[in-house]
Amino acid sequence: MKKHALILMTLMAALTMTAVAVDGVDVMLRKIFGSDAPPSAAPLALTSHALVGKDHSVVVNAYRGRLEFEGSTFDSKVTALVVTNPTASRTVTIPDGSGTLSLHATAVLAAGGTVNFAPGASVSCYTLTPGQDEAISGVTTGAVPGRTYCLVVTTSGTTSRTLTFGTNFKVTGTLATGTVSGKKFVMSFVYDGVNFNEVSRTTAM
Repeated sequence: MKKHALILMTLMAALTMTAVAVDGVDVMLRKIFGSDAPPSAAPLALTSHALVGKDHSVVVNAYRGRLEFEGSTFDSKVTALVVTNPTASRTVTIPDGSGTLSLHATAVLAAGGTVNFAPGASVSCYTLTPGQDEAISGVTTGAVPGRTYCLVVTTSGTTSRTLTFGTNFKVTGTLATGTVSGKKFVMSFVYDGVNFNEVSRTTAM
């Protein structure tokens, strides 16, 4: 009888320890996924995963082809890398080197007597419709050395406008837009850390 009682006490102690362990896992998962509700599935069946900091805040969160990074301040703002659902196995190789990731976006330059060509962090192409002769000045504050930037000029009206490139530009000369409205010129520049160096320009298209 004593033997049976000892076995029963041992089993009860083991079940108590298991309950505590399971409760600890549940609390940890709630901290990771930011929910007061218990997980809807067992831990090994969860499809969401996170890297948690020392303060229990989520530093990196990954789910459904989306990888979210917190910045230096823990708040509602994240940087997300999103993967399009692949139709076959894909490989994206990150080169062995250091540098700044190049993003692509287009911005409009406001026409005026003086136009500032000032690349932002994500802008690689600028558009300009001159309304008069323009003096274009290069602002290098946000420019990334080695990066290519382009300028798309669209003509408007029947008066030829002259574009002059000044500070921080190295170009082959001015650009005359001509007298035909709706034409486009495309110029490209490589920034070398000091100047925007012209590498190509089209004729009116």
